[in-house]
Amino acid sequence: MRKLLFIVLIGSLAFFGCKKVKDLLRFDLSYATAFTIPGNQSIINTLLPPIFSPTVSANSEQTFKNEGTSANLVKEIKMKKVMLTITSPSGQTFQFLKSITVYIAKGDGSSPKRIAYKTEVPSNVGNTLTLDVDQSVLLDEYIKADQFKLKTEYTIKGTNPDVDVNADLVFNVLADPL
Repeated sequence: MRKLLFIVLIGSLAFFGCKKVKDLLRFDLSYATAFTIPGNQSIINTLLPPIFSPTVSANSEQTFKNEGTSANLVKEIKMKKVMLTITSPSGQTFQFLKSITVYIAKGDGSSPKRIAYKTEVPSNVGNTLTLDVDQSVLLDEYIKADQFKLKTEYTIKGTNPDVDVNADLVFNVLADPL
């Protein structure tokens, strides 16, 4: 009887204790940046030159500290969500896009990795577009660094004026505690 009680006690501690630790070690990091898709009147169904966002300051070390961990204890960082929103011109939609792919790159623009895409932009899309994310890509080196950039490749299916876009990014972090 004592052995059974001991096994149940140890099993309960392991089950409930590990779940609590796991919850404490998984958290999200959110970033935002902006870029402009240049106006285009004639090049339809062609992959256009890539656009780079301004450099994004990661400041991840402070967030890691606030979450009770540090960069050297991070196990993995993966993309969770990428949402694009048109900020100008008013009333503009993403209907002019055929497809779009977003990459994360180091602060100098090197070593891009695909993080999100939309192979076929729906014809009924509005001024926000949530992209499909590639959750298998490890992004530790980009978020642990001081800064990163986004590289965007796209194909249009119609004409468009210059379109200002905000990109909201959410990364999921798994780390050991301090």
